[in-house]
Amino acid sequence: MHALQRLGGLSYFAGAEKKDDRVLVPDLGSLTSVHDRARELFYYLKGGQVDYGEEHSRAYGHSRFGRTYARGHYPVWDEEHPVHLVGHSAGAQVIRLLQQMLHDGEFEGHRDTSERWVLSVTSLSGALNGTTR
Repeated sequence: MHALQRLGGLSYFAGAEKKDDRVLVPDLGSLTSVHDRARELFYYLKGGQVDYGEEHSRAYGHSRFGRTYARGHYPVWDEEHPVHLVGHSAGAQVIRLLQQMLHDGEFEGHRDTSERWVLSVTSLSGALNGTTR
């Protein structure tokens, strides 16, 4: 399964999500931080109410909780059912941070997470180690 990012209603991936039901293209906040989008992606896949974290939300002056996914788009996601993550542009930073958060067990109520929930991380035009700009 691949979690891909898109811009509004436009798919960067030529509608791959319509051709294969194992391809998911979440529409994450386009004006939010990499941290917030990584958190949103976790709950988009697993399900539940997005929790940006108490300390983070206080430090950045926004609500701790966001959208609720009554049922995740891949609720069985775990070490036995890992995913391939593909991120375009800033989405590459989002998926790298998500994998780190999984490793660090940063999701309250989901302390059994690990980096092994992710089979691969693929960047398409992502600025992973800075840019020349």
